[in-house]
Amino acid sequence: MSEEAILLASSDGLSSQGSNLGKLLDFFGVSWRASTLPDFLSDQSINGSGSRILCSSDHFVALMADVGRDSDRARRWREQIHSAFVYAGDDIAALDKMVKTRPGPYSGGFAISDKLPDFCGIMAGIRIAPDDSQVDLTFASQDQSTEIISSDRGPVFVRREYESVPVFLSSGASIIDLEHDLPDGTFDVRHHVLEAIPPVLYLKWAFAATCWSAPERSACLTIDDPLLRPTYGFVDYRELLSFMRRYKFSTNIAFIPWNWRRSDSSVTRLFRENPEYYSISVHGCAHTQAEFGSDDSDHLYAKTRQALERMDQHEAATGLAHDRVMVFPQGVFSEAAMRILKRTDLIAAVNNDTVSSDRNPRPITVADVWDTAIMSYDNFALFTRRYPWSGVENFAFDSLLGKPVIVVIHHGFCRDHCIRLIEFVERLNALACPLNWRSLGELVKRSCRQRALSPDVTQ
Repeated sequence: MSEEAILLASSDGLSSQGSNLGKLLDFFGVSWRASTLPDFLSDQSINGSGSRILCSSDHFVALMADVGRDSDRARRWREQIHSAFVYAGDDIAALDKMVKTRPGPYSGGFAISDKLPDFCGIMAGIRIAPDDSQVDLTFASQDQSTEIISSDRGPVFVRREYESVPVFLSSGASIIDLEHDLPDGTFDVRHHVLEAIPPVLYLKWAFAATCWSAPERSACLTIDDPLLRPTYGFVDYRELLSFMRRYKFSTNIAFIPWNWRRSDSSVTRLFRENPEYYSISVHGCAHTQAEFGSDDSDHLYAKTRQALERMDQHEAATGLAHDRVMVFPQGVFSEAAMRILKRTDLIAAVNNDTVSSDRNPRPITVADVWDTAIMSYDNFALFTRRYPWSGVENFAFDSLLGKPVIVVIHHGFCRDHCIRLIEFVERLNALACPLNWRSLGELVKRSCRQRALSPDVTQ
């Protein structure tokens, strides 16, 4: 494939932000190389129109100055360069030569354009409430620019053309570092709007044919703990089924194996007859505190075996099959627990928490949680999920990365006859790219990344 990324660097090599761009390109499986400006301008090996330039504003201003002085270089630029991504860097004066800027700092909300669906994808039309993302400067609105992301004070990510080549300008001076450790193991895009969204949107658009991507956008709602009785707390299973049919979503019940004798036959029949809407998974064993937080392998193996035996007994008694997926009680798990799960016929774990309960837990990085599933624990998949109050923007960004959308609630979220739940599901289903709602087991089985190596070969 002819798609190539070129990172412009100084004679001393890539800057820290340039290196972060390189990590992003590696993460998405994009071929890239670094080049100084003189080497790039003299490079005769660039053929076709497959090259994409990524650089800071100071490198880009210097490049455009050279292109503007030489008609042959201008012709090669138009013929050989597909597009460019430019971030503000540290030289604001250089950026101001390209597009007029307004200095900050300030914080505010953001809006992603709904007028560029091919570029913005599932993020099109998303609004992000004011949070911890600080804006150091914005661009002045100009007729030559197409606004992609706007803040309350003006555009912060725009598209312009230079010598007939589309150039995407971000007012952010930093690029997200995928090797950064996350102390609590979670990534919230609301805290990293300009660091993360502009470069990811660009890479997913510019390298759409060759970067890693998910074959589908899967989704599932999970509810922890309920017994399979006609009602459990604020959950009424028949009422919930009517809502799933009407508003197009699916629900997985994280079922506590200790309750295997307590299921109501009318409810298990309801589940069996509606597998496209209802499924159950394995929620610990007895749901005692931190039962999977131990480092005792023998204890964990016995606990896991007992949980699976109870789920099999439940299936034998009710005819209701279960998804071979573990949801840890209270979100607590140890590295030893993940090693034990891998020895069973469970296919994955799903959890809110990603940092183990061990005394010295392994660090979890941005790259870990951006992946389809976290694979740091003995290469056994740990899928992440979020509560609705994480915001639709986080679920949309997860899907942009290629992660499945897994929502978690407890029965109290349904206390208003599911009004809040329905409103949230409607917002998810209104995203620019449709979601495929599935059972949790099917979601896990269908979650992967793929990319085209050639027109005939997919990896």
